[in-house]
Amino acid sequence: YRFNSMFLAGIGGNYRQAFKDSISFLSPTVFGYKAFANYDVIRNFFVYGAFERNSPGVTKSESGSRLIWKNAAFLGMGRKVMIHRKIEMTFVMMYNFLHEHRDPIYPRPWNVRIGFQTSELATFKPKPRF
Repeated sequence: YRFNSMFLAGIGGNYRQAFKDSISFLSPTVFGYKAFANYDVIRNFFVYGAFERNSPGVTKSESGSRLIWKNAAFLGMGRKVMIHRKIEMTFVMMYNFLHEHRDPIYPRPWNVRIGFQTSELATFKPKPRF
C-alpha cells in the first residue's frame, strides 16, 4: 500500500526451490511470508526494512511432525532503475539482524535482493482529451 509518494508498506510471500547443483547446506525448498516497508530517500534510492518467517522443512518426532520456522529481520538500502517506461528493477543490499550461524535459508548476514516491479507510469491513466 502506498501511503504517500515516498512511503509504501506491504505483505508478501517467499518461495525458493533449489536444484541438485545448489550449495549443500542450503535448504532445498523454502516457503514463508513477510511484511516490508520502503521509504524513498532521494532520487531513486530508498531505505528497505522487512520481517520474514520462512520454513525450510519439517521436523519429525514420535508425536508427529511440525514445520520449522526461521525468522529474519532485514534493514538495508536500495536503488530503483527504470529498464522500460513501465518496469523498474530494484537492487537492495540488506543486513539480517536475526542471522544465525549455518542458517539453511540465509547463510550470511548480508544479502542482495534483485526484483522487478511495475512503475508508477504503468498504473497512471492520463485524463481523456475532449
